Amino acid sequence: MRRIKDEIHAAMGMLCFSKNWKNPVQWSHYADNHRGICLGFDVHDDLLQEVDYVTERVECTLAEIQESSDKETHENLIHVMMATKYVDWRYEQEVRVFSMLKNEDDGLFFQKFDQDVVLREVIVGARSDVSRADIAQALGTHAQGIDVCKARLGFNRFEIVKNQDGSLWK
Repeated sequence: MRRIKDEIHAAMGMLCFSKNWKNPVQWSHYADNHRGICLGFDVHDDLLQEVDYVTERVECTLAEIQESSDKETHENLIHVMMATKYVDWRYEQEVRVFSMLKNEDDGLFFQKFDQDVVLREVIVGARSDVSRADIAQALGTHAQGIDVCKARLGFNRFEIVKNQDGSLWK
């Protein structure tokens, strides 16, 4: 089973997205405790795979995979292996895009932005030192149509929101 999973990982990559960037736990886990940035994308719906959150590990044997003669059954088994997480991760509201590995640069793989994966927003973390000028420089000529904002902690709820006071961000 490990060999099959390793073979899949050697050939396929996955992009992980959340349906919502406002969860403070995600900012703590994935954005260096609110010091990072969040990129918001429009992703073509046909590419997205919902993550299934379960309480027990899904049992899938090597024999089941090897004996799955029809393509649909085989793909369903692979989906179970690649898109199942423990139920306590459901706060992430994760969706994934699977693709063949390409666009390698120094051992890393990148997904180029195109009509299927379109950058729409950049949210700078509440504790980030990234400036407006830094973002403008990074976006360069691609800045048009991209919403850029600084985040802050919600005043009355446990959530991250856009800071409406632009003067607080250099």
